[in-house]
Amino acid sequence: MTSSRPGVLKRIWPIARIILAVGLIVLVLSLQQFRDRLEIPDGTVQRSYSGTLQGKGKTLEFTSSEVDATVERGDNDQVVRVDLRYRDGRQVELRRSDLKPGQNMVVAHGMISIMRNIDVPLFLVSFLFYFIASVVSVYRWYLLLRSAGLDVSLWLAFKLTFIGLFCNNFVPGLTGGDLIKAIYIARTCHREKATAVVTVLVDRGLGITGLALVAGAVIPFNWAKFSTLAWPIYGFLIAVFGGSCLFFSKRVRRAIKLNTLLQRLPFTKVLQEIDSSIYVYKSKLGTLFLSLGLSVMMHVLILSGVAVIGRALGILIPFYFYYSLVPLALIVQSLPIAPQGWGVGEFAFVFLFATVGVSSEQALALSLCFRVVMMTASLLGGLFMGTGKDRMRVKEAELEAELEAETTDVGRE
Repeated sequence: MTSSRPGVLKRIWPIARIILAVGLIVLVLSLQQFRDRLEIPDGTVQRSYSGTLQGKGKTLEFTSSEVDATVERGDNDQVVRVDLRYRDGRQVELRRSDLKPGQNMVVAHGMISIMRNIDVPLFLVSFLFYFIASVVSVYRWYLLLRSAGLDVSLWLAFKLTFIGLFCNNFVPGLTGGDLIKAIYIARTCHREKATAVVTVLVDRGLGITGLALVAGAVIPFNWAKFSTLAWPIYGFLIAVFGGSCLFFSKRVRRAIKLNTLLQRLPFTKVLQEIDSSIYVYKSKLGTLFLSLGLSVMMHVLILSGVAVIGRALGILIPFYFYYSLVPLALIVQSLPIAPQGWGVGEFAFVFLFATVGVSSEQALALSLCFRVVMMTASLLGGLFMGTGKDRMRVKEAELEAELEAETTDVGRE
């Protein structure tokens, strides 16, 4: 007799993920200033005014219910001079050079202003970066499919990749894009289902490894600032490359008696199929390294697109900062904690970009704009999913995945 606990957990887990996502989004939003603000010293007090900023470049006009001001910024975007005009007719000029220790002048755009002033043509360029990166990922998976001996066309790999992207961005519930893609390719290669599904897993693994490699290559250029990010990145890379060497080593496999061990574990048949399907890549190391190189290229394009979005939003930090910060944010966002990483990704962007002086409003706008790019580009997958001859509803995919799991459980019992 089967326990009802898995069924209860299945119903509770999606609700818990949604609650977590909503909670994180509320938390992130509570940290934001939606109106522009000006902070200036007034005697011994630091005053903050909420209002509206107008203009671009070094000179801005600030308007509030209490004071108007002309703000001049220097080359490093610090406020160097403020001309204040109070409602009672008083006028005051403040210069940075005249401030006492502990005093400061700050001008900051709120969320509404940041989004309103986005450089639209530059923002649209980021779509091109993301689409080209997606095409590179298509070719990477196509190479893995062909090297595994699967006769799959490049066009099919293109369609299924975008279907996976669409599901990652738009499909609620437990079903992810990789699962949908795996089921589609398993249907196509029904005689070699395990091998087809393993290519999806290897493709995902290479993608995450490529992302970590980009970050690992950039971090040493500013070790003092990014040293705390280095250890999880380098630890992950050491684990991946060390584990891969051990997995493909015949001596290690014989020493631990892997075949005997697999026969004693649950899901023996499934694990043996997965093991043999991955081990076939030992003779295809050239393809693996080429695919890893394509992963690096793909993520350089994606991160460049994020940097372009940042510049469109007026975030003036060195471009290479994005190649250190965004990979960790995307890895966190990809964890199956909340639906589509909502809330988790936004919190990661705000937290990580704060370490390089980016305001929480700008970081949140960056995360949301990048989501817009991903979701818009993936709409092509929704078109493929709805019009293909072998179209499958998401509910069908969930039922098919459950059936596979139940069949395996029965076999184990």
